[in-house]
Amino acid sequence: TAHAQQVVALLASLNRPMFIKSWRKDVLDLFNDAAFFQMGIASNRSWALLVDVAMSQEDGAFADMLASGPGGSGTHVLSGITLSLASGVEAKYRQHAQLIRRLAYVVLAGETDQYAPLLPQILEKLMESLRLPTGSGLSRVLVLVHQHVFLCMRVLLLRLSGPNLVSLWPIVLSEVWRVLSLALAAAAKERDARLEREREWV
Repeated sequence: TAHAQQVVALLASLNRPMFIKSWRKDVLDLFNDAAFFQMGIASNRSWALLVDVAMSQEDGAFADMLASGPGGSGTHVLSGITLSLASGVEAKYRQHAQLIRRLAYVVLAGETDQYAPLLPQILEKLMESLRLPTGSGLSRVLVLVHQHVFLCMRVLLLRLSGPNLVSLWPIVLSEVWRVLSLALAAAAKERDARLEREREWV
């Protein structure tokens, strides 16, 4: 609503150290809420400023966020999406997808090269996400994880300067090729199945 947008804009204007402590926890709680990404585009600029300030005001907050995930032990400031709270593999993967989505938002909200020093850890997290174990009934949720991984890669392309992109391109190209190869293999399998059905009717 317009009133909510005005409140967010007001908070964003209170971005001096003396004020930040009073609203930081509430902002992170809202950022962690499942409905966060349903906000209107009109308030996005103010939210981006709030999230950027909230994350950058605590040393190690972003690194702690990266430490969370399957196999990780982090209990980052976005505690509501710590994977140990999820029940079932599918639920964990869905929460992991949301973690990657929030990671991308934090990077997008920052300045150019702000998170460049942590690029190796970011890429490690993305590669970990692309290599999550598959299983029966998990294909759809894995697609969701991969979608958010590629979203995060697009954000990195926007937020990293040329020299810092050197280590990103090999991953992007290899993963694009892998996805295209899988798509081609699936299309060929479907074509062969269709031809087999047609032969049975002859």
